[in-house]
Parts: sequence; C-alpha cells; structure tokens
Amino acid sequence: MKIVYKDLRRGAVKVVPETTDDIWILSTIIQPGDLVRARTVREVHFGERGSGRSSRVPMTLTIRVEKTEFQAFTTRLRIRGLVVEGPEKYGVLGKYHTISIDVGRELEIVKLQGWPHALLAKLESSGPQPAAVIVAVDYDEYAIAVVRGQGVRILAEGSLHLPGKDDPSREERMKETLAVIAKTAAGIVERERPLLVVVAGPGNLKDMVAGRLRHMLPQEVKLLTDHVSMGGHAGVLEEVRRGIMREALREAAAIRAEKIVEEFEKLLAREPERVAYTLN
Repeated sequence: MKIVYKDLRRGAVKVVPETTDDIWILSTIIQPGDLVRARTVREVHFGERGSGRSSRVPMTLTIRVEKTEFQAFTTRLRIRGLVVEGPEKYGVLGKYHTISIDVGRELEIVKLQGWPHALLAKLESSGPQPAAVIVAVDYDEYAIAVVRGQGVRILAEGSLHLPGKDDPSREERMKETLAVIAKTAAGIVERERPLLVVVAGPGNLKDMVAGRLRHMLPQEVKLLTDHVSMGGHAGVLEEVRRGIMREALREAAAIRAEKIVEEFEKLLAREPERVAYTLN
C-alpha cells in the first residue's frame, strides 16, 4: 500500500493500493460514516430525463460511506454512499453513487472522529506477505481461500451436485467437477502467488484434487494434503486453526528467503557492480 499523505488533524489519509491484498485491506478499514474521495465515472443525463441524451462523465466525488463490497472474483472494492462533494453542474450532491477501487487507483479516506491506532497501524503495515492457498473439499461442497497475515479471504466456493451413489454417471461427473476445482485453484495460485497450497478434507477427494492440481502449479509452490472433517468455508477455517499449515508456511518462507540470499551472494561474487546493499 502506498501512502501518499497523512493529515491526521483532519482525519485524512490518501493511499494507492498496489496489490489485490491491499484492496482487501481497504475493505476492512473503510467503515460506514467515513468520507471517501476518488476519481470515478458517473452516468449523467442531459436534457429532460427519458428524452435527452446521457453520457458517462469522469469526475472526482466525495461520498459518505454506507457500505462496502469486496468482489473477490474481480479483486475490486465497491464503495457506496451519498455524494457530499462534487461538480455542482451535474447535480450529483445528495445522490447515491458507487466508487470502484482497483489496484493503482488513488483514494482519500477521511475518518471524521480520527483514525483508531489499530486501523492506522494496519494500513501502514500492509504489503506483500507470505501467503497460502487452502482448498477445502468434501462430497457436498468446496471452498478456495487465500490466507495471509491479515486474515482469510474466500475467493471461490460452490456445491458439487454429485448424482447418487447408484447413478452410473457419478464417477464421470465427479472427475469433471474435481477438474474444475483444480483449474480454479490453479488460477488463484497464479494470481496470488502463494508459497504453499493445502488441499484439505475428509476421505480421498482431497487426494484426487491434489493429484490434478500438482501438475498445474509452479515448481516453487509447495503442495500439501491434510485431513479436516468437512469441506467448504467451515473446512477452510478448520484448516487455518490447525498448526500444520502455519508451520509449513514458515518453512516455505524460510526456504524462499534462503534462496534469495544465495542468489544475492552469487551475484555479489560474479557482478559486484550490479549489487547495492546497506547495513541498515
């Protein structure tokens, strides 16, 4: 998260989210009653409504927040509220508007009662953190989540809708469904770049998903399977509470850090003019 400026006497902080994780952090920081100011686009009608033309006009608006919605599949934050500041010629004051925030979109957040220390610390400490992706699956449902230091985000979930055990199409349907789950998980891994993927669940479904997923992952991403009592959202949370994932994530982070140091030392020996470093 890039912090452009802070004016804490006014309760104002201007930021630029630099990653999808920053977008999610903003969704936990922006609260009802806050003021949010950003560049946006609004449909403006010219002439009599219904008879005149309309156009999407870019403008800068300030809204008083009523609700926020983090869209995991599009990695976009939608902030809805009443317009309290904007161009008068468009008649937007007092109207509802939704501001969409993507990676790289600057916005100002004003907390009229001041910034709580915990929220400000959360904003200032945001940045890339080691991540794990959890796939929790059973015969009824599945969920895929990314876990970072700030918490858990569910990015995909659904039901398996398998035919009954006596249905001859059950096995083929299961293979198709597990392939879709593995492909979805691989797409999330590509976007989130975790150190670790854990496929968890009861029975052998987790092993079937892991078998398909193993060939879709980059070599540096570690893949584990683990037993939990159920799939879906509840299975994700059960896995998070277990120590196995945390220990594996620490180990993976340590290995990656060691590799970075090794590359640094090789480059220092081979091409010292390309290396800059400090003792601070």
